[in-house]
Amino acid sequence: MQRLRDCVMTTAFVFQRPAPESSVNKRPRQMPRRHPGPRGRAAAHKNSKRTFCGTALEFVALFLGQSSIHGLNHLVAEKRTLLERFVWSSIVVLAIFGSVWVSFDIWRHYDGSPSAISMERNFMDWTTDMPSGTLCPSDRVDEEKLEAYVDSLKDVEDKEKVKNFLRMLASATYENFKDMTDIPKNPIKSDEYLKAILEIRKDLHYQYFTSDASRDPNSVANVVSVTELGVCYTYNTRVAIYNNPDYWAQNNWSIVPYDTNKKLQGHPVTGPMKLNLIAIEGKDVMFYYHSPYDVLDASNTKVSIPEDKIRTVQVKALSTHTTAEAQALSIKQRKCRFPDENDLRTSPVYTFNFCRMECRRRIAWRKCKCIPHFYRKTGRIKVCDVHGMQCLGKYSELLTKLVDPITGRKYPCNCLPECDQVSFYLEEEDVKPNILKIGASVECGIQNYPRMRLKRDVIFGFGDLWVSIGGTGGLFLGCSVLSIIEIFYFFTIRLFIYILEIRRGTRPVLQQKPGAF
Repeated sequence: MQRLRDCVMTTAFVFQRPAPESSVNKRPRQMPRRHPGPRGRAAAHKNSKRTFCGTALEFVALFLGQSSIHGLNHLVAEKRTLLERFVWSSIVVLAIFGSVWVSFDIWRHYDGSPSAISMERNFMDWTTDMPSGTLCPSDRVDEEKLEAYVDSLKDVEDKEKVKNFLRMLASATYENFKDMTDIPKNPIKSDEYLKAILEIRKDLHYQYFTSDASRDPNSVANVVSVTELGVCYTYNTRVAIYNNPDYWAQNNWSIVPYDTNKKLQGHPVTGPMKLNLIAIEGKDVMFYYHSPYDVLDASNTKVSIPEDKIRTVQVKALSTHTTAEAQALSIKQRKCRFPDENDLRTSPVYTFNFCRMECRRRIAWRKCKCIPHFYRKTGRIKVCDVHGMQCLGKYSELLTKLVDPITGRKYPCNCLPECDQVSFYLEEEDVKPNILKIGASVECGIQNYPRMRLKRDVIFGFGDLWVSIGGTGGLFLGCSVLSIIEIFYFFTIRLFIYILEIRRGTRPVLQQKPGAF
């Protein structure tokens, strides 16, 4: 209790006096010397002793009196009443609180949304990607391959039932899972469903050429891909290779280099760009157009190609470009992902539709404890048999649209868009007679090039952050970068010198008056 009382008395004494260094150069008042008695010598010895609390408070008072931060000097200034010190203490505390509050608000703005999307209109400076197309035949089974596959199976009681089951399995999607029926003693295990579909699939043959006569038609990338709508054929693609069954069979997870000579791009100077697919074999072939940087999604709009007809599809494009400055931001700040910023478990690269497919995969597992056969299998996860497909059929709307049909809310897949992407929208569609009668044909292209594109750029960078926080500190406290350096100086170098002065005895001791408290 005695030590606490001494500390409190020292505090009151220090803050009632001016800053220590300001009084060092003052000449003390000359007093007549008197011979102290025994009690006087003991009292002088007691008053000359330095305590830790007194020394620390003396140094704090020294800092407050000489700091360039506004308002602090009033706390230790000479001839200030207790009320004045209380008022200035309250003002300084409120100023510090306001500065910290506004600075955190500025940080939240920088951390949450430092980028923005604006429009660019210098359309002569960029090229536009052609849409990627995916063809999905309605007739998916080659009867000769089907016959050979069924003959290779052992212990088959009724071959016709097995053939009908395989025909249904080859066309199974989320929309018709509920119509799947099993057969007694089914010789095909659920883990072999995809392998069976690939062995009996009907190859889709077609020819294609572009409006660029100088381009070799064979240079257009064409990939067999496993989609949520079955086994399909995709051209002008950069990522469909990661859904290729051969890529899966090799247990390949590497990133395949893309040959830039195979990409289709157009420019207003070169004129309209289109790609024709002719002599398509099969009836009621479904055509889907989408971005070359993404894959076919179950919710994509389909366009049917009638037999012996020419389907023309004119689209308009809207590109989104991300600058190098925005690319340097974190994923959370720019709210988009590049292909190499992948957090998916079923694909080596990131795309928006790959993320949605993985989200559907998670929903299927949570609802029915299995995944459809058209997804890439990882680990020991179970592939849905017929009963599992029937279970998934109950949630077809949720799985297809990723929207809860009861509440109308979007399922939280947390899928971010690609930072560089191209979106295509239908502009014109028509059906023309095919004079040559060589099968179905489709013509897809861009008639009118876009005159603007979206640009994702930084509007509030790291430099803006520091300028804003510095302005806030100057507004509330009148401090600057030098004030921060001053604090560091006082509590390192100046503190070290202060301690040396005390140990060497070159720093005078403040004499506390009796009854100062």
